[in-house]
Amino acid sequence: MRTRLVALSSILVLAASVWAGDPWKDKPYTQWDEKDVKKVLFDSPWAKEVVVAAKWRPGKGGGGSGSGGGGERESSGPATMGSGTGYGPSGGVTPRTTDMEQEAATAEVPFVVRWASARTVREAMARNAMMHGMSEADAAKFASETLETYVIVILGNDMTPFAKTAEDVLKSKTHLKMKKSKTELVPIKVELQRLKDSPKIVGAAFYFVKKSESGEPTIAADEKGMEFACEVGGVVIKTNFDPSKMATAKGADF
Repeated sequence: MRTRLVALSSILVLAASVWAGDPWKDKPYTQWDEKDVKKVLFDSPWAKEVVVAAKWRPGKGGGGSGSGGGGERESSGPATMGSGTGYGPSGGVTPRTTDMEQEAATAEVPFVVRWASARTVREAMARNAMMHGMSEADAAKFASETLETYVIVILGNDMTPFAKTAEDVLKSKTHLKMKKSKTELVPIKVELQRLKDSPKIVGAAFYFVKKSESGEPTIAADEKGMEFACEVGGVVIKTNFDPSKMATAKGADF
């Protein structure tokens, strides 16, 4: 399940758009269209765009923000990256070269940080897979499966610093910190995701325990906020998730 969840978070490049409405509130996922899916995966309480200075690029000299850290950017649409699930006609995903060239000419790089273990996110990935041939039964099985860990995924067109950093180092440089309880979780596992039949890394998945050794939830029901941060390549990819907004008509979803 872990490998499949990461694979379903692979990406391709698309132009940003503005989409109205919250599909997770308005209709069941089996009725979502392509725009609804992208809304969930790139412009929702479960998905945040973070822009960092591309310090790893030759001649950039850090560029962007003076601290070199990541900065969450408010936007009317998602990052310039679209949703892929690995179930497309080609069985994989491929970035558009022109967009990558434009991005390479800048000193900043956008990433999407996605709470991939949320059922709403998995429903979006399942719906996208259905639109590319997956049966409704298989999609429902994927979307409803109970996961033993929280999974947060970082996606980007330029994952160069991740390719140069060992997974154990990524574990030690990543945290999920609670605003109210001050509890700080570190990932128990990190997985790097590559394009099919390619060494190119397009994503990194971080797994966090749902329960403490005493059996208590690691994220309390009344938690006010959660800070996710990953230091890699001389920058910090950091954003915040609001549990009160990560919810559907069925209740909290993370």
